[in-house]
Amino acid sequence: MDKYLNYSLEQLLSDDSFRQITLNPTSAQQLELNSLIQSHPQKAELFCEAQDVIRSVGIANVSLTEQEFQQAVEQILSVTSRKTRRASRIVPVSILTRIAASVTVIIGLFMLGKMILNKPSAAANSVQMVRKENNTAVAKLIRLQDGSAVVLKPGSYITYPITFEAHKRELNLVGEAFFEISKNPEKPFFVHAGGSVTKVLGTSFNIRAFEHDERVTVLVKTGKVAVYKQDKEDRLTKPVSLLQANQQLQLAKNDNSFQKSILKQGPAVQDEQLMEIPVSELFEKLSKSYGIVIDFDQQKLSNCAVMANLTDLHLLEKLDAICLAINASYTINENQITVTGQGC
Repeated sequence: MDKYLNYSLEQLLSDDSFRQITLNPTSAQQLELNSLIQSHPQKAELFCEAQDVIRSVGIANVSLTEQEFQQAVEQILSVTSRKTRRASRIVPVSILTRIAASVTVIIGLFMLGKMILNKPSAAANSVQMVRKENNTAVAKLIRLQDGSAVVLKPGSYITYPITFEAHKRELNLVGEAFFEISKNPEKPFFVHAGGSVTKVLGTSFNIRAFEHDERVTVLVKTGKVAVYKQDKEDRLTKPVSLLQANQQLQLAKNDNSFQKSILKQGPAVQDEQLMEIPVSELFEKLSKSYGIVIDFDQQKLSNCAVMANLTDLHLLEKLDAICLAINASYTINENQITVTGQGC
């Protein structure tokens, strides 16, 4: 699989073997790909982008000539208005939805023998938004294209642009969600909720801002955040408050009043982190901590245990580390995470 390290997005999309590995991987292939990504994290975004496009189409083998497929890829990139890039550059993040839609349309047209795709109009250059809702009774895990994770609580929704701006990432929240934001000092992350704006560089925190709530509540688990009151002109001036780990802020929606408090920290777990822990226990703890369903075969994984310190890792990083250690893989399907493995 080392050959894929030198592949561009176009080459990954047009490679039958890579599409097959993405859609129907064996346990050995999944383990090898996970190991490759772990060893070359700078390629993670590129692989993630290519796999999401392939999964959205769901076709492992496409009956197109090399020239036809190359034309399709070129038009996909044209539709997404991406600039020409060097082969060694990492593909810009946050364009998966637009690319996936283009792939589906183009392949469908090829199957009919009609490849008709107009040039992007001026309207196509306007900001296109993605909306994710949770109308179920359990939390929903959403992976953003920059590697950040959002645990969206029931009755909530988020909206964000298909393509983040060059120097910032912005998201709108109505309801409640827990965020684990990937660190990127060059591209701070902003969450707009209930007339407030929370600015972070890379941290984990929870925001509650349902429409019927009188206050916006921001609770920081790790790192630091700055909370602003959003004015009518969408400007951010002086922050209302700076929050650190285990601090909470309640900001009134109708005025600038707020209440800041320090939360009681849980018991220290350093000794436990150095012990060998059954993976079933780890999955149960993650499920309880994040409020999401993690489905796995208790019988097959009953003898699996790991020794690792996962304290500073985000949820997706924790799952990657655990699955890599026990030769397993996982998928995110709407309201649950499914772990698949043959046991230890």
